[in-house]
Amino acid sequence: MKRIMNLFIAAIVVIAIAVSIPTAYYFFTQEKQHWAMPAIEGLNQNGIHFDWPEGELDKPITRGEFASLCVNAFNTGADDGSPLPFGDVPDTHPFYAGVAAAYRNGWISGVDGQTFDPDGALTREQAVIVFCKISSLDTDDPSPADAFTDLPAGYYAKKQVAAAVQNGMVAGFPDQTFRPSDAITKAEAASMIYRVFQWKQNNQADTTAQRAFALQYMQYLSDSNTHIDAMLTASSGMEQLNNTARKEVLPFLTENGLYQARSFDDMNLIISNATENTCTAHASYRVRYGDEVSYLGETKLYLKRGENGWQVDDSYQRLHRDGTIKLVWEYASRPDMEYTNQNGANIVSPTWFKLLNDKNIDIAPNDVSIASGEVGNIYLSDYGSDIFLKTAQERGQKVWGLFSNGFDPDINRLVITDEATRRNMLREVLKKAKKYNLEGINVDFENMYVEDKDLFTQMVKELSLYARECGLIVSVDVTKISPNSNFYSMCYDRPALSRYADYIMLMAYDQHARSSKVAGSIASLDWTEDGLKGVLEQVDNNKLVLAVPFYTRVWEEEDGVVTDAPATTMQQMQDLIEEKGLAPVWNDEASQNYVEYSEDGKIYKAWIEDEESMVHRLGLVKQYHLAGVAGWSGGYETPQIWEVINRELP
Repeated sequence: MKRIMNLFIAAIVVIAIAVSIPTAYYFFTQEKQHWAMPAIEGLNQNGIHFDWPEGELDKPITRGEFASLCVNAFNTGADDGSPLPFGDVPDTHPFYAGVAAAYRNGWISGVDGQTFDPDGALTREQAVIVFCKISSLDTDDPSPADAFTDLPAGYYAKKQVAAAVQNGMVAGFPDQTFRPSDAITKAEAASMIYRVFQWKQNNQADTTAQRAFALQYMQYLSDSNTHIDAMLTASSGMEQLNNTARKEVLPFLTENGLYQARSFDDMNLIISNATENTCTAHASYRVRYGDEVSYLGETKLYLKRGENGWQVDDSYQRLHRDGTIKLVWEYASRPDMEYTNQNGANIVSPTWFKLLNDKNIDIAPNDVSIASGEVGNIYLSDYGSDIFLKTAQERGQKVWGLFSNGFDPDINRLVITDEATRRNMLREVLKKAKKYNLEGINVDFENMYVEDKDLFTQMVKELSLYARECGLIVSVDVTKISPNSNFYSMCYDRPALSRYADYIMLMAYDQHARSSKVAGSIASLDWTEDGLKGVLEQVDNNKLVLAVPFYTRVWEEEDGVVTDAPATTMQQMQDLIEEKGLAPVWNDEASQNYVEYSEDGKIYKAWIEDEESMVHRLGLVKQYHLAGVAGWSGGYETPQIWEVINRELP
């Protein structure tokens, strides 16, 4: 029995040892795994492939090979096609593309500015310098490098070595040397790149935060205009602006939904490639985290002069957009709605996110608590639908989730007045945008106190800065300028909103709303053009989208008094015309077809939205070179309307 027990224990030990041994050691015929393979496998799992066999890993890596590997691991920018200054890297060289991309990213500068020595061995100090540039990493404290006996006091890369060691990217040797001139093997290069890759993943919020800082600072400069104008009018055509004052900036929203306060100590800005209305800005800056750690950051920004000053962006493509917006709003009355309406839009905006008051509306399970006050507990609705998204994707449409304040001025004031509440709300909106993988957010805040105008602008500014870091487009809905209407019109600071949002959507309808005591057009052409001209004095045309009605009102009058004015779809209107045997007459004043008939002592009137009226509205889009058109709302239009839109706005 004792022998059996001993055999049983031995078997358990063997099993335990086998479980703890990596797969590569299971077979006696397999050689021991190279020490760098875990790092290489980690890179491979992230789509960064090393094609060398294990027998090559202990050979030195060349400078050209290293540049190509770094580009493979870290590069996200596009090749601008500019020539290389290195005479020893012809376009036939096997690593030309990698060297070119690394040079354009600012990671390498060559040996003497004219040569790169792509086939030469890479040294440890050269690798460290590249890693610091890739990571935008710097430190004021060289103490980690002081421990190395072979780095003299005046060693030129001491700060870079210190930063790389401090952040776990490289390490010294047991004899307290760093050996900066030693050649690096392919295995060592792979291991270092994997450490840097992990570091960048863990510190991605910091990297994107730096871009947010630069954008916010540039917005500050463009708000005053005089800073940028003075730089552009300098005799040299290029001027540098230095700001050394420490400036607190917008807290950054991290991946886990937390806000982290940041500040920067200085900003160097160089304007180049300047024309009368465009220029490029190269910004470098130091971002400080608390009082201990700081990072150097660098980014390229693009500026374009419009009617209302300079517009700043972090992407040439974002600022100089191609293509015409053809958007349709889709009303969602419940979560998980299907997308059945047919249309020819390239963007669809479902009404998914709305501020709700639990005193009056039932709260659904996915709705998120935002705030509480005298008006009740406030929630942000989540009417998102995976099946809707799938249908939109199959149609090749982008999805911009609509974000509404519910049109309640008291709820609106509660959530935008308090900074913590406002940012909590924005955090939840961005989390939902990420959840549904949206391409944009459409802000539809209406019926606000005019005293809250600046707070609403601040909210849009914060949302736009955060949205840029998420790759989201932000559009804001506004009405025409009506000085006598505070709630409806004067609650919008249109010039300021246009500086922060990507697009402004002019809701050019409800000239005669259902509550009107006088029958009339929803949006006569003269009324629409008058509102358009007024907003164009405050918003650049390439950022303005004309929002048009897809519905018609049938006005009911009794004894000369309006008694009802229900909205009808375009198809319902056509059915009514056919049913009653009506003959529409063109109304030149409204640029719409008009019908009128009597029944049971009542008079019915309708200014019709149809293909003819749409042609005239799209004529305004073309005449004023607007960014596009949007329609409220999906399902109210006939299929022929999209044929007209896509014909007139190809």
